[in-house]
Amino acid sequence: MPRPPIKAWGLEFQFPLWNAGGMFKVGEGYDVVAAQGAGAWVAGTTTSRPRAGNVKHGIQWPAVSYPRSGAATNWMGLPNPGHRAVASRIAKMPRHAGCVVAASVSAEPGLEETIALHELVEGVKAYVDAGVDVLEINESCPNVPGHHGGPALDHGLVRRLEYVAQHILAKRDRRIVVVVKFSTDTDATQLEDLLRTVVAMGFDGIILGNTSTQY
Repeated sequence: MPRPPIKAWGLEFQFPLWNAGGMFKVGEGYDVVAAQGAGAWVAGTTTSRPRAGNVKHGIQWPAVSYPRSGAATNWMGLPNPGHRAVASRIAKMPRHAGCVVAASVSAEPGLEETIALHELVEGVKAYVDAGVDVLEINESCPNVPGHHGGPALDHGLVRRLEYVAQHILAKRDRRIVVVVKFSTDTDATQLEDLLRTVVAMGFDGIILGNTSTQY
């Protein structure tokens, strides 16, 4: 029996599930995800500059799967071709009704903060121009410098969010939903403060879930 679509943020989702932001690193897979009936498709997290990802003992993007649980450990390090490359690909995609288009972005790891934040906002603007419906600010990847498994409301996090709020959320003609992604390992006692902070800044919500480092 067909179920009615879900409406949120002024958008229509054909189903309440979609892929994680760690998939589709170069912006592929939208047609497949839509055909499978997902309510949204999320392009893998991009940074302002192309990243080859992590190498360990000569192995690029090392990963180990576990035969009993089906889970896996990885240390990929955000490999991606950059905000503008993926945004350009998304701009050319045909859209499917009920399958929302989303993208995930991160400030460039290891870059001086002022430059990294400026480039992050420029990347966000590229996705807005590409017609992306929802944008996820990824603060939760433990495999790159500057991200950590259980974020605290420290000054660095607040500065980054305030910068995005000032340059994107405060615009009167904002045409995109913006949420912040925090780690699966986030201290549950901090959730209320995190929610209050992002809502007060004008973000549309949070996403909980990403690579865990607490086993």
